[in-house]
Amino acid sequence: MNFLNETSIYHLSGGSESPSLDVVEALAGAGATGFVDGSDEAGIISLTTGSHVLTGGSIFALEFSTPYNASGISPFLLMAPANAAAAALTPAQMIFPDLDASGDSYIQFNTGSDALDSGTEYRWVYHVIGRRA
Repeated sequence: MNFLNETSIYHLSGGSESPSLDVVEALAGAGATGFVDGSDEAGIISLTTGSHVLTGGSIFALEFSTPYNASGISPFLLMAPANAAAAALTPAQMIFPDLDASGDSYIQFNTGSDALDSGTEYRWVYHVIGRRA
């Protein structure tokens, strides 16, 4: 049976507001900035580090405009580098989602054991879908 002939979905798109990016300057460096271009479902995360970047904890959080807490649904994240700086990060520099420290309304991202480069813009594409908790 060919289900594509019975139901066609050409493009998925979310109707949410843009989420916010809460940057922890203590780790991202003095003067660090960040923003999100997208929706709760998909977009681009941009982080520009400041001076004196540190390691060892939460560097930013993606705060959803609408929480994923209806009917036992929790967020499930996929992400990939979107510029050369993010793609060139070593495993020890990698920014990763800490799902144990995240909630229905945000995903927290932690630093690796080595600091990011100061004064550098890092970009990642993301896609978040709901999943049964």
